[in-house]
Amino acid sequence: MFLRFKLGKAHDGNQIVLSLNRFDISIVNHIYSYGGKQGLYELGVFWTDEPVYYDIDEDSREFVNDVKGWLDEESVTNIVDRLSSLDESSDRLVYNILEILQ
Repeated sequence: MFLRFKLGKAHDGNQIVLSLNRFDISIVNHIYSYGGKQGLYELGVFWTDEPVYYDIDEDSREFVNDVKGWLDEESVTNIVDRLSSLDESSDRLVYNILEILQ
C-alpha cells in the first residue's frame, strides 16, 4: 500500500502526516509532544472528512481524535502498519482504531 504523506516542522521538532482515505496519521517529536523530550514519538489519528464520535454509554458520546505518546520507532511502525491495513469501509472502523491506540 502506498501512503501519501507530508513532512513538516512542529515547534522545535518534526512532523509527518500520513494520509489515508478517511483519516490521517500524525507522527510528531518535539518538546511538547508526549515523550518528545526523551526522544520518543507521539502518534495521533485525525478524521479527514467529518468529526467522528463513538458512544461511551447511552447518554454520552466522545469525539474521536486520539493520540498515543512515548512510542519508540518500532512501536510507531507497528501501529502505522495496523492502522493502514484496516478496512476503512467497516462499520467498526472507529472501534478498531481505538483498540489499536489503547
